[in-house]
Amino acid sequence: PILFVGGHGAAKTDGSYAIAKALLGERLKWAKYECQHVQMDDLVGLIKPKSLDTDEITYIGNRISVWNVNAICLDELTRAHPSVAGKLMELVRDQSIFGIQTQIEYVFSTANPVSKEYTTHRIDVALGSRFVIVPVPSFHELSDEDAKHVLGRSLGGNPKLDQIRVTNQIRTVMSIRALLAK
Repeated sequence: PILFVGGHGAAKTDGSYAIAKALLGERLKWAKYECQHVQMDDLVGLIKPKSLDTDEITYIGNRISVWNVNAICLDELTRAHPSVAGKLMELVRDQSIFGIQTQIEYVFSTANPVSKEYTTHRIDVALGSRFVIVPVPSFHELSDEDAKHVLGRSLGGNPKLDQIRVTNQIRTVMSIRALLAK
């Protein structure tokens, strides 16, 4: 599991999706869970009523339940209520839930640094230790060379834009960036 930590707008969630897409290609079945609002039924679906008469509870999944995906993003993990974050531990650690194995191959998570702008909670040490933590710089923290590279990749990925237009847009953004830095 990977936890991307960086400021608002640093493309942590989009980056998670891009990495999952690169790793799984056409096999990708993706789900993103907004940790501030996620409930257990979002993750597992609803209990199949007939399974209540057995020793093995089964669930009716939905399009984004853990039973139907192979890569997930736990978005803004530090905004999850501690009781929900605790329930995510098994999913992060073993890619299972309630002891039932899922098909999840990759777990990504995002977090903003603690600030007064957001209601955040500390991540429990046991949960946090399950992740490889990757700091993600904000655009203004990048060197000019790296910023131009990021812009070139972003704008150049649009086949509707010609190279001259991309170059002009990069110059414009870099000029605005320089003015903001002053």
